[in-house]
Amino acid sequence: LNQSATRVFKLNFVMVVVCHWVACLWYTCADFAVRAGAADNWREADEADETLAIDHEHLGGSGYLRAIYWAIVGMSTVGYGDIVPTYLYETTFSALIILFGGLVLPAVVCGLATYLGNLNVAVKIHRNKLARVRSYMRNARMDPVLVQRVLRFYDYLWYRQGGVDEEAVMEELPGPIRQRVAMHVNGAVIDSVPFFALCDDTAKQLIVSILKPKTFLPSDVIARQGEIGTELFLIERGQ
Repeated sequence: LNQSATRVFKLNFVMVVVCHWVACLWYTCADFAVRAGAADNWREADEADETLAIDHEHLGGSGYLRAIYWAIVGMSTVGYGDIVPTYLYETTFSALIILFGGLVLPAVVCGLATYLGNLNVAVKIHRNKLARVRSYMRNARMDPVLVQRVLRFYDYLWYRQGGVDEEAVMEELPGPIRQRVAMHVNGAVIDSVPFFALCDDTAKQLIVSILKPKTFLPSDVIARQGEIGTELFLIERGQ
């Protein structure tokens, strides 16, 4: 998972835990009312509703679900009036939860929307690039077959790299780190070439530091036998 997805997951997990503890405290408020000698509490009022079949004898089952329901409604709205406080403790706790929900929940929802938007940043950049490419090919009046081949290349590039420009990332790194990263990424390819097996580590590090990543479509011909070669290609995938 990337950083944005991790934050979204953590944020949702925290909200679930908060709802659980608010529900437990709300359920316990009725116990405080009983110990304080109150004539009524929200659980008894809920059980007295003939349209429902609620049993609050034990913490669990329908009683816990009703408390969770109240917690979600209380933190996201001002309530629907079907579960209401009937004693001072319950009223105070309800006011605090509604205040908490009114102040904090909008910020949480805004943050969640921002994180979800960040999840699609790479997709949006890719689509914008494709839109510019399509506009260019349309203005150049390219052959439809060539247009499809160009679009297929960008789709394949997205499939392989996921919107990450490897060369741009490497250029931003300082020399020593870039060399170590390049050795980690391409070291196995260098070692697989018998000609380079005789080179020492210094020579291998120099070689990987000047390599440039290139992506070709499947079935593309990189070089033909008999052509004068001016470049060295190390094939990571393909033949």
